[in-house]
Amino acid sequence: MEELHRHHPFYRTLSGYVLEDIYAHLSAFLQSRRNETITRSELEERLLEKIPVNVRPAQQPVQLHTVANDPDPDADPTKLCFAWVPFFGSQEREYPPAAVWNQRLLTDLQTTKEWILEHRKVWRIVLSGNRRLSASLAIGSVFSAVSGFSVVMMYRGSVWATDAHPQGAMPAYPLIQAGTCEDARGDRLVVSIGIIRDITDDVEGDIGRHGLTGMPILHLKGASPILSPEQANLIVREASITASATFGHSTSPDTVTY
Repeated sequence: MEELHRHHPFYRTLSGYVLEDIYAHLSAFLQSRRNETITRSELEERLLEKIPVNVRPAQQPVQLHTVANDPDPDADPTKLCFAWVPFFGSQEREYPPAAVWNQRLLTDLQTTKEWILEHRKVWRIVLSGNRRLSASLAIGSVFSAVSGFSVVMMYRGSVWATDAHPQGAMPAYPLIQAGTCEDARGDRLVVSIGIIRDITDDVEGDIGRHGLTGMPILHLKGASPILSPEQANLIVREASITASATFGHSTSPDTVTY
């Protein structure tokens, strides 16, 4: 019971007779499954079965932490930590090649997603740590709302969640649209999104390095800051609708996002 209390402080609040019931119930279950594989979710279910319904703890989200510096004082052994120091680029902003991103960073995320789907009943991610925007995009792509996930993070002292959708009427956030998507044709659609800062020149100066010269480009620009997660989700939805409407100018559904 000492280890249970250490790893799950909630159980310290339960009375002695409830803990005895849990111990006996779990012990009988383990003996009945000798020499058989027992999954994490099965153990969690047995622990909960002897706790009165009115005091059962809420399902906890999955804690993910991205490590950008070594050492990282905020890295917590109770969280799933991604050692992504090379992908932070340091002050020189020198990043690994795309193949390394695909082999390591994306593999880390996909493997974690598969583990969560198999072993956890809550598909809510609480994200902490530091990372570059490209890594954040990768996290959002793997743990997408379409696949049933939601991601929560702290931003300037407030909770921002991907499932914080606008309730009722919310003023539209004007996105200024520009680019060559009306005239150009190609097998990729290049999309840039700049909030406050105009990144048009940076993007058009970089696409040649990736073999994207001549591809249709959609620039979306916002002149004012994003004030809430609800507004952020509204902008994402409007940007997705705008990008989808331009797919007719590309011979492939693939999008390259800046």
